[in-house]
Amino acid sequence: MKASVEIILRAYNIEQGYINIPAKKMYNFPDKKTDVELHIGNSIYKVNFYVRESHHGFSRLTQFFKEHRELEKGDKVIITPSPSAPEKYRLEILRK
Repeated sequence: MKASVEIILRAYNIEQGYINIPAKKMYNFPDKKTDVELHIGNSIYKVNFYVRESHHGFSRLTQFFKEHRELEKGDKVIITPSPSAPEKYRLEILRK
């Protein structure tokens, strides 16, 4: 089973609408650009998983960050790959 990844949000994540995956955890995620579903609470966001030489991550999250204005630099989220569907991920916001 693929492991969850805890990510500390940076200002650029919120401003530019993406969440990058740390290099040490890239093996848990696709190795090519693909469209995926990111499940957050009861909402499903159709987002893009991008792959670059230096980093991988989820983009097209502008709407998510607009709907969660309480998120700020330093907050943490956990992203968990679905064990049954490779194109689905769950994002949880860790409350302070």
